[in-house]
Amino acid sequence: MVQSQPEPNNISSQELSSDPVGVEITPTAPEAPSPVDAQTEAMAYAIADAMDDRKGEDIVLLKLADVSYIADYFVIGTALSRAQIRAMSQSVRDRVETEFEMRPYNVSGEGDSAWVLQDYGDIIVHILMPDERAFYNLEAFWGHGETIPFEPSMVAAKPQPVPSDTRSSARSPESLDPTD
Repeated sequence: MVQSQPEPNNISSQELSSDPVGVEITPTAPEAPSPVDAQTEAMAYAIADAMDDRKGEDIVLLKLADVSYIADYFVIGTALSRAQIRAMSQSVRDRVETEFEMRPYNVSGEGDSAWVLQDYGDIIVHILMPDERAFYNLEAFWGHGETIPFEPSMVAAKPQPVPSDTRSSARSPESLDPTD
C-alpha cells in the first residue's frame, strides 16, 4: 500500500508571525537566580565549622548558586592524614544530622580514601589530602563562583559546656565555713 504524502501547507510568512489566538507573545528575560535560603547558608557554615573542629585546614566555601544547578555550595577542606579525613567526615555528618536533621544523599570515598565527598543536595562537601586538593584544584575549576575563605569567627559563638568535674566539686560559700 502506498502512503500519500501530506500536501504542503501554503502559509505565508505573514500568517506565521501572527498569533492565531490574538494574544501577543512577548519574549521574557531569563529569571534571576534564586537566592540561597538561610537554612542552606547556615548549614554550609556549620559544615565548615565541623571541619574546623577536627583541625581541617584551608577551609573554603564556594557559593555556586548563581552559576550552577549542581549545588548552592561546595565546602572544601584539607586533611593531613586519612585518619583526619575520617574524623572530619564524621564530624560533618554528626553536625548536620544533629542540627539540621539531615543525612547525606550519597557519600563517596569513605574508608581509606584521599578524598571524601558528601552530597547533601544543595551542599556538596569535599575533604581532601593536600596532593589531591592541589591536583584537582576545585577552586580554580569552579572559579566563576564566589569564594568565601572560612574563619571560625564566621560562625556564631557556641556556648562552651561546663566540664562535669567542676560542677560536682564546686562549693558554695556557705560550705567553706572553717568552723565545720
